[in-house]
Amino acid sequence: MKTYLNFVLVLALTVFIASCDSDDDGNAPALNPVVGSWQIVEIHQTVEENGTIVFDESFSTDVCNLPVFFTFVNGGQLTITEFELDFNFDFGGNISLDCNVEDADLNGGWELIAGNTYLVTIDGDSQQVFITFSDGNNSFQLAITNTETEDGDTYTETVTFTGNRV
Repeated sequence: MKTYLNFVLVLALTVFIASCDSDDDGNAPALNPVVGSWQIVEIHQTVEENGTIVFDESFSTDVCNLPVFFTFVNGGQLTITEFELDFNFDFGGNISLDCNVEDADLNGGWELIAGNTYLVTIDGDSQQVFITFSDGNNSFQLAITNTETEDGDTYTETVTFTGNRV
């Protein structure tokens, strides 16, 4: 009987130890806050010519025929709903936006550089972007800036995407 009781105690102790999860100790690596799917709800575009703002508008993505998503997968994979923005100007100076979602997604990668600065790569082109998180990491703003010089003029375009975690 004593041997049987010792066996049961050893078995119970073994089951107890085996059931402990190594992640329970709080030392598991935290996921990067960018990991997840983000529905883009607003696009803000600013264009500067030689340091002077010539275009500064925000648009809701409600005009898109389908939702636009950025999906950041743990490990560095990135998928973006491919879309095309068409700005329409009327004679009164009013601007409207058409947004057409394409049939295929763009695939690429992402890497945390430091703080909220990430390296994003799409179709072989890489750029550093700055991502600001808010609302308990459930909302974000991702700013992409491109600068080009043409005929001696410098054009800087900044597109800021505002999204909510889905």
